[in-house]
Amino acid sequence: MHSRDPNKPWNPFWQEIKAIFKGTSQYCPNTVHDFSGFVFTQYADFSGATFTQTADFSEATFQKSVDFHEVKFQGVASFSMAQFTQ
Repeated sequence: MHSRDPNKPWNPFWQEIKAIFKGTSQYCPNTVHDFSGFVFTQYADFSGATFTQTADFSEATFQKSVDFHEVKFQGVASFSMAQFTQ
């Protein structure tokens, strides 16, 4: 999840993102959708998503475009020190 390798397999990475939303991931303790330090090497489409818990994107890196169009944050959303390169 934290690898900066631009060729890391995207499908398993995105499946883990989906597991975080479902609450079935090791990165989703009780009250936090924890994406801290994750490196998004491909286009990340969160459009229309609803974050029902705290969303922690602190120190995350978005190397390609990311879409947060019409996203709803029902709790705290942290983008502290996140990097957006495109």
